[in-house]
Amino acid sequence: MLFSQLVLGYGGLTHIPFPRTTAKILALLIIVIGGYLYKWWQNR
Repeated sequence: MLFSQLVLGYGGLTHIPFPRTTAKILALLIIVIGGYLYKWWQNR
């Protein structure tokens, strides 16, 4: 929920018309990439 708000806020700041589906996909990608980075950081 927070990630989608960040993506929508970023889209509003850059004045790019973001469809909600695109925002949801970007939010999912951010969560997945964040999870991988977190696991990598713990396994260092």
